[in-house]
Amino acid sequence: MKKINNYWIILCNPLTWYEGTELYQVNNLLLNLNKEFWKINSRTVYNFLEIGDKGIIKVGIDNRTNKDRYNVKKGITEDELKSGIYATFEIVKNEEENVYRKQCENYLGDIESFVHIKISNNFFKDEIIQKEKAIEILSKSTFYTKSSKKITQKQYEDVLLEKKI
Repeated sequence: MKKINNYWIILCNPLTWYEGTELYQVNNLLLNLNKEFWKINSRTVYNFLEIGDKGIIKVGIDNRTNKDRYNVKKGITEDELKSGIYATFEIVKNEEENVYRKQCENYLGDIESFVHIKISNNFFKDEIIQKEKAIEILSKSTFYTKSSKKITQKQYEDVLLEKKI
């Protein structure tokens, strides 16, 4: 029997990207995103995500200050990220660790959950789906979610349709 894929919205908060990343690097990391362990909300979705599931990455409000976005190496302030849909992804196994999800202790001793994703379409390389259009596609309550959550196959496909994929 063929597995039925689930569809998800996962979030990117530029201010809390993850440990070890300078805040100015978030723009470049999003632009060049390919495969990644992505931090998700462990209380609501961690146990439900499976290999082959697909979804979208949404950036919310970019609360980084000019100082946070200052790229010391280039001597410039990186652009503020606009709120919207930045990419589509599929959950895949990480070949090195042979897992597709994992939990790790952070520097505060809290357990954080991650899922391994492969980017299918990176809209940041071309043009993101801006907030107003994303709300039309997803609904206001889905767009303004504060944690990763399930979306419908239609919502996912409507994102692809908007980008003519």
